[in-house]
Amino acid sequence: MLIRKVCTLLLTGAGWFGMVGGMQAQGLDSLQVSLATTVTAATQAYQPLWLVSNQYGALADRQLDLSSHLRITNAHFLGGYDGARSKVNTQTGLIGGGPPQQGFAVRYGLDLYNNAAFRHTFLQEAYVKLSFRRWEVRGGLFRETIGEVDPVLSSGSLNISGNALPVPQVGLAVVEYTEVPYTGGLLQFKGGLSHGWLGTNRWYKHAFLHEKYGFLRLNRPTYAVYGGLHHYALWGGMAADAEPQEATAGYSTLHNYGVAVFPRPQSGVDHRAIIEFGGDYKADFGTFHLYHQTPYEVSQGMKLLTPDQLTGVSFTPNQADAVLKRVVVEFIYTRHMANRVYYNDHKYRTGWEYEDRVLGNPLLTNRMRASHYFPAFVPFDWSGAGGVVPGNANIVNPKVAGIHTGAQYRLGTLFTAQTRLTLVQNYGQNERSPFYQTTQCYTVQEVTYQHEPLGLAVSGAIGCDLGQLTRNVGVRLTVKKQLFPSSLFFSNGR
Repeated sequence: MLIRKVCTLLLTGAGWFGMVGGMQAQGLDSLQVSLATTVTAATQAYQPLWLVSNQYGALADRQLDLSSHLRITNAHFLGGYDGARSKVNTQTGLIGGGPPQQGFAVRYGLDLYNNAAFRHTFLQEAYVKLSFRRWEVRGGLFRETIGEVDPVLSSGSLNISGNALPVPQVGLAVVEYTEVPYTGGLLQFKGGLSHGWLGTNRWYKHAFLHEKYGFLRLNRPTYAVYGGLHHYALWGGMAADAEPQEATAGYSTLHNYGVAVFPRPQSGVDHRAIIEFGGDYKADFGTFHLYHQTPYEVSQGMKLLTPDQLTGVSFTPNQADAVLKRVVVEFIYTRHMANRVYYNDHKYRTGWEYEDRVLGNPLLTNRMRASHYFPAFVPFDWSGAGGVVPGNANIVNPKVAGIHTGAQYRLGTLFTAQTRLTLVQNYGQNERSPFYQTTQCYTVQEVTYQHEPLGLAVSGAIGCDLGQLTRNVGVRLTVKKQLFPSSLFFSNGR
């Protein structure tokens, strides 16, 4: 039902905008159609972490699988067309960097997947985005990196990363830093507000996701300093074991939405937030980017001095022909939670998860992934048929400390590569957890061959997990063909 509604919105919006008088004829120039097939195989009954995680839920976590997908995107512009911004970003694999600098635009697309031995067909993306300059109204499913973490090599944001499928949503956003009036560009801002639907694969059926964030940046020619706040709330819905007369009680009233937007203690809404700050330094040879995230539970008060954090530094050289394209070093620490349950909740018992994947950083392990390591962790039955599900028990390894590194580089003129290495100490939920004080190493090496005249990209990756949780080696092979235009290809193996 939801997919049908999204597709209807997509076609209606695209058709309406295509008929607007005076629309410039860039529709065909911006059309991108690609087809890709991915084969994954592993020595265990599941994939190494970095072969399947942070793929926006695209790949099945099984020993052997074949995944195929068809991706179609397009854009129409009315005034101020900037063709460079409609092209493929070869570092992120995404179309453009945002809406055009001037005028109105509509962007729409879908990405249809099939995996799990041809038994699972789903939409990873199906969206319409209407924009004016940097302001954007959007709806549907779409991949997005919110905040300032590295979009290519990060282990994953503590709020919403690229680990799970995109949540269906409607919202308004300022997608890029925009000048605050009368500051001469010294102060800039960006932010967003959205309403999402979390579906039925969870304890509270048809629960909603409220999201808002805002950033302010001090921008100078050689450096920039920024700070921002993310706020999320799980609200509404009905429990799997609710009585019929309780099913609609407080389901989606305006009052409950107000409590989601403006947090109050003991409100029955699961609030969480991230404080994020950092900066940029632009040297002659490249740009350094620093980002720091600190989580806190809204219900616990604003404890800004907690050592829980994700801190990273990235470096991007200025030279277009540089061998090294990007390097990232991150440190993650979430042990200070004590009795707090940042990714869990007593009422919303599925916690910070969507379609069996952690919404945030995948180094924090949910019950589904943990069942691969320890058979005692049996995934919960969210239908309620298996009995009452306990609260605060789905994210079974929320406390970790580790370091993550990644590099993206060029091998000659036809090959690019990525290397990621993560070393993490796990602590589970407490000292009785089988995760407690276990050490694990996750690595992946990926090489991509790109043949631009044929619009062809072939990517191969080897992932290896070594440590006290598991020993697992896997491979991933992706062949992607750009169907239209035939001379343009996507990178990053998606």
